[in-house]
Amino acid sequence: MNLLSNSSRSINRSFTRLSTFSFMMLAFVIQSTAQDVGAASAALASANAEIVKFVAPVQTIMYSIAGIVAFIGIIKCTQKVIAGDGDAGKTIMAFVGGCLFFVIGAALVPTMFGI
Repeated sequence: MNLLSNSSRSINRSFTRLSTFSFMMLAFVIQSTAQDVGAASAALASANAEIVKFVAPVQTIMYSIAGIVAFIGIIKCTQKVIAGDGDAGKTIMAFVGGCLFFVIGAALVPTMFGI
């Protein structure tokens, strides 16, 4: 019993030291990074300018993906209707939903970045 209580105290003491050290290091990191607000603001402005450059290409890619999904959907749904498959309606709705998702998503991309 004495051996168990000694090891328990040792573990508790080690955990206390580790948590104290971790808290001190966290406080040091927060304090050292909070001093240079101007550089952080400039970095965020630069990142925002870079992201804005990619909005139009991302929209184009999303519209292209919607077109490809629509083309594949037309072919697949036509094959199902010709074959007389019973779940052609489900397939049509799935492809229409996918196309709408990409078109609405592409339209909302500029809104996400405040453009």
